[in-house]
Amino acid sequence: MTTNLAKSFNAWLNEERHYTIFNLVMTHMDKFLENIIKSGSFPVYPYVGGVFKVFNMKVYVDVNLRKRTCICKAWKMVGIPCEHACAAIREMKQDVYEYVDSYFKLPMQELIYYGHFNSIPNHNKAIIDANGCVRDAQGRLYPSLKPPCSKRPPGRPRHHRIESQFSSKRPTFCSRCQVACHNRASCKNPLPVP
Repeated sequence: MTTNLAKSFNAWLNEERHYTIFNLVMTHMDKFLENIIKSGSFPVYPYVGGVFKVFNMKVYVDVNLRKRTCICKAWKMVGIPCEHACAAIREMKQDVYEYVDSYFKLPMQELIYYGHFNSIPNHNKAIIDANGCVRDAQGRLYPSLKPPCSKRPPGRPRHHRIESQFSSKRPTFCSRCQVACHNRASCKNPLPVP
């Protein structure tokens, strides 16, 4: 579980985000049925004010049926009750489908897709010649837009680490004469007299 809603949503819709609307809704319904099946094994304990404590064999999860929220945030994000919410709804002997957001139900889908869609004509589509020039439907010629040529500088690329503004280099001390800014190998000071 993560606190970043976008990461949770993308993880939940890993493959489904590229589906058509119909297939996406059907996949949500499959996951919804999985949530209902998983919820059968969770113990549910009533709490205060419509809040339930659901134990998912690891931790207790708070589910608020009045606000339609769960600590795991999956119900709020997707609009379909998570397995914790399904367990609490089934404990109350209510229909789980009544807690699905309205935009997944048929009347809302009919309102969303009411009317018709006009297709986009593509008869003025540009054509690319063999030499890379672009011609439009009227035959006008446009120069091709190729990326600029960039040449790498000769030699090995430099790898300078960008220092943090908060880090400071510790000065080096010579172990022979105990003076800063040089080490024993480059020490030119005379040996101290004992």
